[in-house]
Amino acid sequence: MVLATCLDAMDRGDDGLAANTEAIATLTDQFVRMPPAFARLMGAMAQKYIERCEKLGREPDLALLSPMIAVFEQMRAQPEGKA
Repeated sequence: MVLATCLDAMDRGDDGLAANTEAIATLTDQFVRMPPAFARLMGAMAQKYIERCEKLGREPDLALLSPMIAVFEQMRAQPEGKA
């Protein structure tokens, strides 16, 4: 995520989006296995990814985001304190 932010700051939006995409793809499996450990990071990365897509006029890749969305929905459906 830091690399993507640095690339954005250098007006390299396409490269920033690519770095953001790679980070999400790399960490999704770990997030699926251990949601509480990665929830904050993955949520932030997904938000920045969507913002970058909007800025560049691109549609977010739903295949990339779908596994994360499913986990966040499961987490939200669980009673408070149950992980």
